Amino acid sequence: MGTTVRMVEGVPYRRHLVRFTLDDGRRRRMVRWSPGYPWIREDVARELVDRFGYDSIRPGSITIEECS
Repeated sequence: MGTTVRMVEGVPYRRHLVRFTLDDGRRRRMVRWSPGYPWIREDVARELVDRFGYDSIRPGSITIEECS
């Protein structure tokens, strides 16, 4: 089965699984759509800081994986 792709204004967006751990040990995951790795990194970083705060994310715990 191939990678799921959504076309938005002619740009292919792919599904990415984002996993991270909060500072208190709780693990979280979320799915985000993005055209590629440089954009998803910026979007996820901004969203996590806005939602949880800079000090609430365990350093080095964020992983971003393109889903098939």
